[in-house]
Amino acid sequence: MLTLREGSHDERAEGPLGLGNIKKQPTKSASYQASFIGPDLRRHYAPIIFSAKMNAERWLSNERDYKETLRSRR
Repeated sequence: MLTLREGSHDERAEGPLGLGNIKKQPTKSASYQASFIGPDLRRHYAPIIFSAKMNAERWLSNERDYKETLRSRR
């Protein structure tokens, strides 16, 4: 489960093990942008904007699982 960073005033959250961020977009309807810092030290964004925060969290979790799968195959 993602938790809000202490002192955060917006909807940014850091993912498990510092995996990524979820940012609430400034729109009338709820929308969330998920991203993470990759091994290349660049920010990588989800290919879509999510309508539910839970879906953005799931995308980050799936990205983490995918990275772990690649590491275990080495």
